[in-house]
Amino acid sequence: MNKKLLTPFLFISFLFYLSSCFPLIQTHKLSIENDEVKKSTRYIYAAFYSVLEKNHPVLYFKKTFFKEKDSLGNNDTKVYDVIELTSKADKLDSIIYLITEAKTFPVLIKNIEKNIEKEVDIDTEKIMKADSTTVEVVTDYDEYYYQIFKFNYKLTDEMIQEILKSKQIKFRYYSGLSMITVVVKDKDFEKVKTGIMKNY
Repeated sequence: MNKKLLTPFLFISFLFYLSSCFPLIQTHKLSIENDEVKKSTRYIYAAFYSVLEKNHPVLYFKKTFFKEKDSLGNNDTKVYDVIELTSKADKLDSIIYLITEAKTFPVLIKNIEKNIEKEVDIDTEKIMKADSTTVEVVTDYDEYYYQIFKFNYKLTDEMIQEILKSKQIKFRYYSGLSMITVVVKDKDFEKVKTGIMKNY
């Protein structure tokens, strides 16, 4: 198998892996669900983000904003992150930062789930035998490892009020000496504000 063809195949495979983590969530689209068991309404907005820094260990970044409103009008708002880092990247720091236009909020992550995933890259070649039949043999074999971090954190009332007053927000993470910054802005940010934060 040609390596140039396999690389996008591995990426697509990883997309399917991540979609399994959030099987009912469409990205870049606000989803609204009614939970008849909890008597609540769930608002979900998921999106993929690129990193601002040029040198960083991030391979993939998905952020999901989630709000649940109960029958009494009480809201519970959280953010769910799925971050893929290179195999040699340092572990994520347990403190991340929400940066609004007026304030910066440190957020302590109490539980970070970490998984090591492996992909195999195999090159094969068809060889003709003496009887004119062909057999496929392995000519090269490579293994690729990467780290996946998953965690969530609650947005406080003060954070939400500052988000609503901002034109964009940033999230800062640290992996060893590496800074990792993602920006929520433009249409994505408007969907977060109007779909997740409104009527808070």
